[in-house]
Amino acid sequence: MFQPESSPKVLLIDDDLASRTLIREALEEEGFVVAEASEGRQAVPAFTEHSPALVIIDVLMPGVDGLEACQALRALPAASMVPVLLMTGLNDLASIDNARALGATDFVTKPIQPRILCQRIRYMLRDSQRLGELTRGETSLAMAQRIAKLGSWELDLRDQTFKMSREASKMLGFHSPDQCLRVGNFLSVVHEDDREAIKSYFDSALSCQEPLCTDLRVTQGGAERLIHLEAELVTADSGAAVRIVGTFQDVTERMLAEMQIHALAYYDELTGLPNRPHFKELLNEAIEKAKRGHQLVAVLFLDLDRFKRINDTLGHSVGDMLLKEVSNRLREVVRSSDILSRANRELNDLVLARIGGDEFTLVLPELLRIHDAAKVARRLLDAIASPFTLQGQEVFVSLGIGIAVYPVNGDNVDALLKNADTALSCAKKQGGNSFQFYSRSMNATAFERLSLEACLRRALERHELVAHYQPQVSLQTGQVVGVEALVRWRRPDHGLLLPGAFLPVAEEAGLIRQIDSQVLHMACLQSKAWGETLRRSVRVAVNVSNQQFQEPGLAEIIGSELRTCSLDAHLLELELTESIMMQNPETAIDTVQRLRALGVELSIDDFGTGYSCLNHLRRLQVNRLKVDRSFVRDIATSADNVSIVKAIIAMAQSLGLEVIAEGVETEEQLEILTEHGCDQVQGNLISVPVDASAMSHLLAVGIPLPRLTLAAVSAGGEPTEYRPPQVSA
Repeated sequence: MFQPESSPKVLLIDDDLASRTLIREALEEEGFVVAEASEGRQAVPAFTEHSPALVIIDVLMPGVDGLEACQALRALPAASMVPVLLMTGLNDLASIDNARALGATDFVTKPIQPRILCQRIRYMLRDSQRLGELTRGETSLAMAQRIAKLGSWELDLRDQTFKMSREASKMLGFHSPDQCLRVGNFLSVVHEDDREAIKSYFDSALSCQEPLCTDLRVTQGGAERLIHLEAELVTADSGAAVRIVGTFQDVTERMLAEMQIHALAYYDELTGLPNRPHFKELLNEAIEKAKRGHQLVAVLFLDLDRFKRINDTLGHSVGDMLLKEVSNRLREVVRSSDILSRANRELNDLVLARIGGDEFTLVLPELLRIHDAAKVARRLLDAIASPFTLQGQEVFVSLGIGIAVYPVNGDNVDALLKNADTALSCAKKQGGNSFQFYSRSMNATAFERLSLEACLRRALERHELVAHYQPQVSLQTGQVVGVEALVRWRRPDHGLLLPGAFLPVAEEAGLIRQIDSQVLHMACLQSKAWGETLRRSVRVAVNVSNQQFQEPGLAEIIGSELRTCSLDAHLLELELTESIMMQNPETAIDTVQRLRALGVELSIDDFGTGYSCLNHLRRLQVNRLKVDRSFVRDIATSADNVSIVKAIIAMAQSLGLEVIAEGVETEEQLEILTEHGCDQVQGNLISVPVDASAMSHLLAVGIPLPRLTLAAVSAGGEPTEYRPPQVSA
């Protein structure tokens, strides 16, 4: 006998009393509790009253028949999952098909066999119980997934269909889990930066067979969510991959909470800058990296002058506003792309922090020069010097800055911070609005460099830079065929400075282009003047720096200068270094072609020191090569240098180029260069660089070979006797 934990109740609906009695007795004998109804229209009220575990309905009844009664029961939410057994005649196949569509669970044919009927009911109840347990399990699973924001999915690798649970569909913004989706539908909601990695996994799943565990971003209704994805490959018995199954979990809130916790632990709440503990961690990382790379790291300790007075006078809210504005200005300085000369030009590892109150710190990693820290300090001081407007009130503050440098002033975090703080104290004792290095020698060097840069900027404004000229002489005719313009700085109270004393600072300060521009203008004007006063054409050569050559529209700038000075283009020669030409040969060739189109002449300076490609050299279409002075200097004592010079001359001749040797200092050098067919020479043996007036005199009287006295053209100083070698015809 069927003995469930509690006797299940069966609702029997049949208009035939005899049939009902027979079935009731059989069911009660098997332990069932039976409730009865004699017509179809009683089905719903009887079900509501008795809540049966199973319903038996006769199909053929007057009025409301069994099919209508079944349909009415299925409309009840409580009856949607209750098994319904229909009793029908043997030949009533149409009713059977219709009843299935209306929700009938099973059928039994008349005449009824009580034992068979009881067995059928027993199996139906067991199936119903299992289905109920499964449904409850699915409901619990769905609830658990909803609570955990977890959804499941499956990708069929055979037809590329994508199936998702209800929670997964909701998570990705799809309307229903029953939607027929493809991989493309899923990828369409994935953030474009994450899309390729997921697609690659799906594409390679058949071969890699590796589990996937990753986070990705999806866009839902314009909002971005972070989804944690896990997946595994499922294979058939044959080993063939058939599908990928996995889960999605929305971890957006968790990630935001973790970020908030991290921010509270590592960042200053007021300014958003790293706090003291985080700063010390980052500084330690910079030190460790510097140890491996043998680099410098500077630590700047910043403190606001007069902040306490402002805070006490205007209130803490204004004080907080001031700190925010100060941090914003400091950030802008740190973001400046030209702030440092560093091994690594990326600036995202510069660390600015607020370590408490009105104290800030800054780490400058991978420094190439110690005085770069002074440049940064000066910019920080300038950035804070202008007034702040807070709630309509104009507020003035200034900074004191102390600087310590790894490894000179300490090799660990605490030592560097301590020494930077000590340097800060020295800066504040000087009245504030200043910076100090921990080391006196560093202070002296830094201030000297900054002073030189400031003076150089003023020199450009006051036109203190002048051009001196060195003649270039033909070894065939002994005549001056051109001059090279060389920059000098006539610095007040310091005399005439050679380029080595100020050009490195100019490069660091970004002043090279201005200097190039001024020298170009002076040289073009002077060549034009010589043409008018001496009635002869004088070709003037001007060096082109790397920065100037890379400048967009160089040909247009040169053309404009030629028009401004009314100078014929062939009287201007641009000297380009070999390294400039080889940095980006294709771009260099294009620039050279634009310059050649103007009619200017071109030479490659310092030839032999770089790595020129003969093919590129042929395409450059320059006029001449200048043999670097390093080869000329030892040409009388080094067979290798002789071979190099001979090779350069031979190569130039094969390409139809002239060769000029620079740095000629001795008669022996001149004799060797003449012997091997060098076209032109330039150097102190011929003439030291002289100012425009002296050069005018040389051009007027000529440079008679083999003997010349420069006393007549030297602008002051001791007369120097020039003894050129005899030049054979």
